[in-house]
Amino acid sequence: ENKPLRTLKSLDSSLPPDPLHLFEGFVNHLNKETHLLLKKEVAGGGWINKAFNVKEIVEEATKMKSDIENTKDYLSAKHKLLKIRKRLEAVYGKINEQVENETTDENTDDLIRERDMLIEEMHKIDVASSVGFINCRVKGLKNLIMLLDNKNGEINIDQLDEGEFVFKHATRTFGGKFNKQHGGFDLTAGRCFKLLKNRDKVVDLASGAYKNDEAKKTKMNSIMEWWSKCAEYLFVIGKLMYSQKKMT
Repeated sequence: ENKPLRTLKSLDSSLPPDPLHLFEGFVNHLNKETHLLLKKEVAGGGWINKAFNVKEIVEEATKMKSDIENTKDYLSAKHKLLKIRKRLEAVYGKINEQVENETTDENTDDLIRERDMLIEEMHKIDVASSVGFINCRVKGLKNLIMLLDNKNGEINIDQLDEGEFVFKHATRTFGGKFNKQHGGFDLTAGRCFKLLKNRDKVVDLASGAYKNDEAKKTKMNSIMEWWSKCAEYLFVIGKLMYSQKKMT
């Protein structure tokens, strides 16, 4: 008899009870192996110290982030967008509820019109204020400060190279915040799904490293191609593990 994946632990007590923890481990292991490959095949070491005066760049990035976050236009646009987003989430919830309960009527049409209006309003605010672009700058600065400040000793700045830095940044940008509970740079299962769904964006960003070094760029692209193929397979495996359906 075929049994759900959740019973895997009964076959091997060393396995986690939840298959999503297995999936999470697979993805984080892939990312760690990728970092090791980058260290071995591409990195020359010392890139950060060669590229920046670490202390000065942390101070400059901190001031820049503060200046951006405290501008009147940015704060106003951010407040408006948050307010619209909350209303949009409520509207989506009502629409989904009516669809699931098969109770769609004229009220559903009104909700859909409101949804479209709210999305359009968000777009106009974003275009007028560039708040989306500014948020990306703020997030990038936060990541840079976290990395260079290195308060938790999670990385060895002296050994970090450009390719590993960009891949790590891409992982966090398109996956989400790293799991502090585990330390290091692990992602939770939900963020692993998000990362793998955005695998093409990760590759596009990471492949931008070593623009002035053709040999390293070729190796970087080859490793990213390998990572992408593994990520594609893991995305399919992860969806199967998440579904919990019996397999015949």
